[in-house]
Amino acid sequence: LYRQQYFFSRDMVKIMPEPGDYVIDGGAFLGDTAVTFANSVSPNGKVYSFDPVRDHLDILKHNVDQNPNLNIQIMPYGLSNADVDCPPIKIDRYHGGFTACNKKVPVRAIDSLVSKNEIERLDYIKLDIEGSELDAIKGAIKSIGKFKPKLAISLYHKPQDFFEIPSFISKNFPFYKFYLRHYPCHKEETVLYCDPF
Repeated sequence: LYRQQYFFSRDMVKIMPEPGDYVIDGGAFLGDTAVTFANSVSPNGKVYSFDPVRDHLDILKHNVDQNPNLNIQIMPYGLSNADVDCPPIKIDRYHGGFTACNKKVPVRAIDSLVSKNEIERLDYIKLDIEGSELDAIKGAIKSIGKFKPKLAISLYHKPQDFFEIPSFISKNFPFYKFYLRHYPCHKEETVLYCDPF
C-alpha cells in the first residue's frame, strides 16, 4: 500500500476508492486495505471486507475495532461464483497466500449478496484472492453489469490469468477501459485496473 497499490492515477484517469464509494475488499487479510479504503471513502461510503480464514479475521476485527469511526463490515467468507456455507477455516498462522489444503472454505457470490440486499451497491471492487479472481468475477456478472464499478484485479496468481481475466471482462463487460500496473521488483503484485466509460 506504500506504493498506492489498488489506487491507480495516470494522466486524467483515476481508478480508486473515492468519497461515498461502496467498496468490495476481496482478500482483506489483516485489514490494512480495509482501513485504507475506509479512510478514502469517508463515513458516507462503506467497505465490505472479505476473508475466509479465522486467523486473519481475528486480526482484521482487532484492526477494525481500532478504527470505530470507519464504515467497515467484515464478511467472513471468500468470494467465488457460488455460495458455500461453513465456518471460516483455521490455518494456525497468518498467511496472505494461504491454500485451503482440501478444506471446505466458506465463499459467497457477489450476485447472491446483492440479490439478498446484503450489499447495497458497488462502486469499486478489489480482488486479491489467491487465484480465485476469475470465479469471483463470474459470480458478479449481474452486479458488475448493473453498477459498473471500478475494478482492481490481481493477475499474478496463475499465468493464464493474464489472458483469461481481461478476455472474460472484455467479452462480458464492453464498457471498461483497461490499465495495467506492476508494483514491486519481483513477479507478484500485477494489477489490472478497469475503468467504466
